[in-house]
Amino acid sequence: MIKLVDLLFENKKVSTDYYQQVLNISNGVSLSSRKYFQSVIDSVKRQGDMATPRQYDVLEKMRKGDYSYHPRN
Repeated sequence: MIKLVDLLFENKKVSTDYYQQVLNISNGVSLSSRKYFQSVIDSVKRQGDMATPRQYDVLEKMRKGDYSYHPRN
């Protein structure tokens, strides 16, 4: 039996190349934010392109242009 909790916290397969391109073409992103997003992308790459729900949330915010997301915010 599958629990709802298991569905909510499932890792997702993502294309790190796509998110890397989004980060590379982004303008006006501070150096500290750029380093943070790059570290998230690198971490997902090390996990075989499987993103945890929190990493996926960070990547999706980056894709939508919300670069204000930072661990200190």
